[in-house]
Amino acid sequence: MTVHGLKTAEDEYARVERFVEALLPKDRVLKVLSAEAGEGRFAIRPPAYVVGADVVQAERGVRAGADEHRVLDLDHLQLEAEEYDFVLCVNVLEHVRNPLAVVDSLCPH
Repeated sequence: MTVHGLKTAEDEYARVERFVEALLPKDRVLKVLSAEAGEGRFAIRPPAYVVGADVVQAERGVRAGADEHRVLDLDHLQLEAEEYDFVLCVNVLEHVRNPLAVVDSLCPH
């Protein structure tokens, strides 16, 4: 849908979801860390094991139906990024002191 020639946020979410879906392996259960603030939720295709993360720096965003829930402090992140097929950070990076350091800590080296 477009409004005055501009795409809506829902259109942009759907476009990003299709892009991510094309990159993911389709032959196994995905393990996903979902750090999302606010109301909107990124679609995750089944089968998936989803770890819903409340981020202390942002508005709480509980993912209904998550297999597991955690509270994360993105400024002091202690997790093994390799254990996840992908990590969603939606509306949370703008709340941390050093977003690039958070992204770096999530990328396997």
